[in-house]
Amino acid sequence: MRAKTNSPSPAQRQFFDAARLRLLHNGESIYGTRSVPFPRGPWGAATYNGDTIYVHILDPNLDTVTLPPLGKKITGGSLLTGGTATVKQTEQSIEIPVPKADRQEIETIVVLKLDGAAVQGKKG
Repeated sequence: MRAKTNSPSPAQRQFFDAARLRLLHNGESIYGTRSVPFPRGPWGAATYNGDTIYVHILDPNLDTVTLPPLGKKITGGSLLTGGTATVKQTEQSIEIPVPKADRQEIETIVVLKLDGAAVQGKKG
């Protein structure tokens, strides 16, 4: 009689392979980052490292993400998967429209570059 193994099923393997690919492509927005002081919302969450904020948008049907003001000037915006992001910053809010063509199925990550550290007194 053959011993039972704990090998993953084909479906589990496919899931883990997809997760590995996401981490490979999105790793800079996760590893070595900290949580940003934006409240989490139905849109997702954000992380930061130094002068860079990563906005993790988890709802692929969301047209615009609105965040509270930051206290730092946003000097640039892009998509982690490539391309630019349009960001509107006012004293009241930060608005990030996400065109349908730029949205990813599981997670769209917008990279915001700031004119200084995202959180005062913290480097990473």
